[in-house]
Amino acid sequence: MMNNKIELYKTDAKLRVYRMKLRRTSNNYLRGILCCVLLLQAYMLNAQMLTEVVHVKNGIVKSFYLQEGNTYRHIGRTISLNGKTYPFYVNLEDNASIRKFINPKDTMGYKQFYNEDFALDAQKGIYKYDLGLSPFEYTYDYIVSSSGCWYYPKRNRKQIIACYYFSGYVILYHVDIKKKDIDSHYWINKMLEQKTFMILKEAEALDYIPLKVTSSMGLRNTPVYSIFRYLEE
Repeated sequence: MMNNKIELYKTDAKLRVYRMKLRRTSNNYLRGILCCVLLLQAYMLNAQMLTEVVHVKNGIVKSFYLQEGNTYRHIGRTISLNGKTYPFYVNLEDNASIRKFINPKDTMGYKQFYNEDFALDAQKGIYKYDLGLSPFEYTYDYIVSSSGCWYYPKRNRKQIIACYYFSGYVILYHVDIKKKDIDSHYWINKMLEQKTFMILKEAEALDYIPLKVTSSMGLRNTPVYSIFRYLEE
């Protein structure tokens, strides 16, 4: 009788050990599945957006305005460096906009690009995080002003271009996503269409381009100081 009880205790103990091992194995299996899901989500996000911080020395910025009646419509900017030209966005917070659109849950990823001192920067004319505050192309008004940086293409008098040197840090983006931004502003969809573009991270200096350089680019300097802009952005 005693032997039977001992055998039963042994069998029960073995069953308990087996159940514990089975539970541990199941938990590890579930953790493995969860890790795979998270890794897959991270991989999909990285596949949608690749970024690289680039330091620029004397990159050439061109900002294009097309005449429509008595006003001009802004049609975009580019930056040229190392023989390549990219669409260029000149507000630090554009980084937050595109990152928030692609991954709204990654608050740490996009909140770092908000400029909390914008009002103070605007008062003092500091363009470190927004080139629209610079005297080279001031854009916060119906009137866009530029101090000596307006040019006409030699063969197109209906277009006017603000052109200047940029030095500082930018972020190069490669975005591959098919959805469109229905609720946000116009530039998000432009970025999605362009797929590869640059956004300002931090400006160090802007400078004038010598006339012989702009002339070789097919640009003719004009004494115009300001233009009326058609607001759509």
